[in-house]
Amino acid sequence: MLGRLQRLEVIPVVEHCNSMFTRDIPRSLNGSFDAVTADLYQIHEFSNEWIEKENNIYQVPYLFELDGSSWVEANMFLFHMAKYSTSTQSISNKLRRSAWALLDYKIFCEGLAIELFDFSALRPINRPTYRYFKSLLECDEINGRSLNQKTKVIYDFYKYIFDRGKHDFKIERVDVTRPLRVFISTNTGYIEKEIIKRSQTVLTKPATQVEVGFIRDEGEDLRPLVGDEFNNLLSAIEGEGLKVDQRLMVLIALLTGERKQTILTLRRHHLRQFNESNLGKDGMYRLNVCSTNGADTKFGKPHLLYVPKFLAEMMIRYSQCEAYLSRVAKFERLHGNILKNDDMYLFLSREGNCHYMAKSDPRYLKVRTRPSGGNTKTITDSLIAANVALPKNFSFHWLRATFAHQFYESLRPLVSSGALKHGDDISLIQKRLHHSHRETTESYLKLFSTVNERLQAQELYENTLFGSNKSEIIKIMTGVRGE
Repeated sequence: MLGRLQRLEVIPVVEHCNSMFTRDIPRSLNGSFDAVTADLYQIHEFSNEWIEKENNIYQVPYLFELDGSSWVEANMFLFHMAKYSTSTQSISNKLRRSAWALLDYKIFCEGLAIELFDFSALRPINRPTYRYFKSLLECDEINGRSLNQKTKVIYDFYKYIFDRGKHDFKIERVDVTRPLRVFISTNTGYIEKEIIKRSQTVLTKPATQVEVGFIRDEGEDLRPLVGDEFNNLLSAIEGEGLKVDQRLMVLIALLTGERKQTILTLRRHHLRQFNESNLGKDGMYRLNVCSTNGADTKFGKPHLLYVPKFLAEMMIRYSQCEAYLSRVAKFERLHGNILKNDDMYLFLSREGNCHYMAKSDPRYLKVRTRPSGGNTKTITDSLIAANVALPKNFSFHWLRATFAHQFYESLRPLVSSGALKHGDDISLIQKRLHHSHRETTESYLKLFSTVNERLQAQELYENTLFGSNKSEIIKIMTGVRGE
């Protein structure tokens, strides 16, 4: 008998995933089939070999019965999910979660000798799905959101099996459902959408209120470091607590406001943009990053980064140093030449792997677990250790809010003098932060306007980053010099 962990395996790749099978020799398909056995043939969906190579799905979970045989119905369902998902880049994680949810439901039914497809009981509480729902309600270790996700997977599984007539049961006995029409806010207004409301759900807690002094961005609460906190950050960056590559990551975030997913997926070829044609009068290079040139950005939007000249020179020097080149050699020993020449990541771990896997990485769909920037926690821990006056909950994402705040402060005199119109400051900050919606930027500014004025009147912080004082650091960060 298999244990729980033994009952789920992941198939790395399923090739020709839309094939058909036949025992008759396919004589008119010009070679677009394979002989599986002496009397079984696999007919490929496309006759074009190049197109057919792309007809693969990756990291497909495969479930087993208690005795080690295949759980056929569940595997059919998971395979269907994998084939028809609209998001091929995130489906593998969703599939594994769905597979574990199904397996836990299966184990529950086995433990109580419940027949999985027997919905003949008159009272709902005696039917398999309702009994499992009751057990989830009685479990203190599961929150409402997770409970609803589990019961949805189970309902979708039964709906799939019912639609294909694989078992004789009534779908309305699995769960009580009713259609609802909801209005969803979009960039262009509201759209009406029909959803299915199920009875086997619970109310989930509304999002927690954003703490005073914070803003919520991408599900994370963050705030800028200001006054002495900002000075302490500069001191920690200048100290010996960070490695060279870690210091570069922090500086890029602090001086451009970019997110970690973009910083950690920069490639060597991006450095070629640090040339005279891309250097502005403000002493900052214009760096274009987007999904088509290898960098990940939120929602795949193209970003234009303003990179101070000294930071660009640091990045170039780092890309040529022996420590970085040794990491590149480790990457190539581990993965071969999948990334050629200047497509190599600018930031690699000591073990020779990327810190955040870009969607354009050839391994993206093939690996079970992708690096997703966990090293930034190590970086902020090191900064806090280097300067204990930094907030204990300081995270890498706060650097983005800190950049935005310094940019906001540098624009205030220009607005006051009339050199910049009211409202134009919002547009400039929105552009630098690459916000799709002006309202998002306005939420930043509302926060900044409530920052205690005492913190804006701190004396100049002498002998900080690269020998500059605080005011010069801000000018370098933002490119705004009030001229």
